[in-house]
Amino acid sequence: MSDLPDDFSFPPLPATVIGHVQRWHPIETAPTDGVAILLAVADEWVTCGRHCPDEGWYELGNDPSDVWGGPFYPTHWMPLPPPPAGT
Repeated sequence: MSDLPDDFSFPPLPATVIGHVQRWHPIETAPTDGVAILLAVADEWVTCGRHCPDEGWYELGNDPSDVWGGPFYPTHWMPLPPPPAGT
C-alpha cells in the first residue's frame, strides 16, 4: 500500500540522461532475456522491471534478484541509464 495521494503522478523524465538521449520504445521491441530495464504504462507510471519467461513483466525491488509486483502490462520500455560515477 502506498502513502502517495491518489492523484500523485511522477514528473516527466528528462529528454537527456547522463549525456545521451533516452527514447521510449514500444514494448513489443523490449528484451525478454531477463535484463533489467525501465518499463512504463503510458501516461500512468514508470518502474524498473524485467521479463520473466512464461510469466510476463514483473517490477523489480531493490536489486534484480528481488522480483515483485507482477505480472503487469507495460506499454513502453527503455534501457537503464548507467549508474552515476563513483558507484
